[in-house]
Amino acid sequence: MKKLKLFLLLILISATFVVAGCGVKILPKTLQEGIIDPRHNSISKEKEGIKITVRSMEWYHDPSFLDEYFIPIFFLIKNEKGQKITVSYKEFIMFDNMGNQYNAIPPEKVNEILLARDYYPFYPYYPYYPYTETVIIREKEGTYTTFGFGVPLFYYYRRSFSNISLYALQEGDIHPNAQVRGFVYFAKADKQSKELKIKVKINGVEQEFEFILQK
Repeated sequence: MKKLKLFLLLILISATFVVAGCGVKILPKTLQEGIIDPRHNSISKEKEGIKITVRSMEWYHDPSFLDEYFIPIFFLIKNEKGQKITVSYKEFIMFDNMGNQYNAIPPEKVNEILLARDYYPFYPYYPYYPYTETVIIREKEGTYTTFGFGVPLFYYYRRSFSNISLYALQEGDIHPNAQVRGFVYFAKADKQSKELKIKVKINGVEQEFEFILQK
């Protein structure tokens, strides 16, 4: 029994490393206007008093598998115009080098799409009792099974992903000398895509941000 538990634990650890290493990197394209910071995967541009900083590869929250289905892009928007400006998701559009268009998806819709799928990730349930075999059943959150050292071997994951809305860029007005920050979500790009261009229009002022996909 102990050998079986150790074997299953090794499989779990190996699977974790495989999943972590198979993602596509989204990196700023160096040949474009603005301030490029490759270390933080960011692009900063200013036009007519609207300063926008865009960062890729910034999602470190739950759910960790979000980038399997969506592209979360972090935005920091500062208003230096002297009058209010308005942010709207419909003005965030992404294109790839193949001509595919990806409109920004509201966080509520992202959450709804994820909830429509079934997940079986290996997430621990806390608190749990080490050195004992435990089966915990909760109707709303799913079924958790742990063996031996409290290592979870099965977790039926079906609950709301509140971080998606919590960390999203909020629509609405930005007052003078104020700034807002948060993620804007796009559908995952086509497997054959090599470059991405994000167009943002705020109060008629349009700016573009270019990235390359490193596979």
